[in-house]
Amino acid sequence: MPAAWILLRTMRHLESACLSAEFMRVKLGVEQLWTREAVEGRWFGLLKTAAEAFIDQCTATVTGTVKWHLHNGVAGTAAIIAERPVYLRDRERWETESIRAELDNFSPLLIEESLQR
Repeated sequence: MPAAWILLRTMRHLESACLSAEFMRVKLGVEQLWTREAVEGRWFGLLKTAAEAFIDQCTATVTGTVKWHLHNGVAGTAAIIAERPVYLRDRERWETESIRAELDNFSPLLIEESLQR
């Protein structure tokens, strides 16, 4: 499995976790535009530069880790861990954290009273 393929798939996994579906659709079109401009020799053209700026802006919020299982020439995704995911992955943990955050706004006496009921 070529390393470049793994790097590209890693970036795409993180983008799908960190960017909205609509953003991804637009970004894929802009990537094709960027490629066409570069392949056709307009490397320093305004359109390629604008597309590059859009892509750079998109990827600025993409952070995280992707773990791979590599075995006998086969690569399989083991885990995708986005630092700032767009979509909810663990609803139970989110609900618990949300309730705790709300309770932090109340006094300790009110919290104790509500827990005793």
